[in-house]
Amino acid sequence: MKCITLKVNIVILCFAVAHAVASFLFMHVFSIADDFVLTTLTIFMILTIIKMCDGVVLQVFLPLALCIVGYFIGTKGAEMLESALPSLSEYINSIMAFITTVILGWLTFLLVRRGVKNSVKS
Repeated sequence: MKCITLKVNIVILCFAVAHAVASFLFMHVFSIADDFVLTTLTIFMILTIIKMCDGVVLQVFLPLALCIVGYFIGTKGAEMLESALPSLSEYINSIMAFITTVILGWLTFLLVRRGVKNSVKS
């Protein structure tokens, strides 16, 4: 199966919106931590992109590694964004969930695409 950039872009955007909405709902409506839901959504997004690009070899390592990377991007990014824009503090988690998801989605796509290309060359 050919990994089509437009389809991957739509998947990443849908998951980014889902992350932002989930973050907002869990933090502001339900008043509970959003980390479990966001981690689960991230893993599903990564596995979806891997499956779309036939990156079978990466299915074990990549979701765990990128969830750890996402945690640090999200937490440190939120701290920097909140210090730069304190007036948006109520929405920082949702904004960073969206941004982090887009970054992780494209990173997944690029890693999987590179891995698939390299395995075809071998």
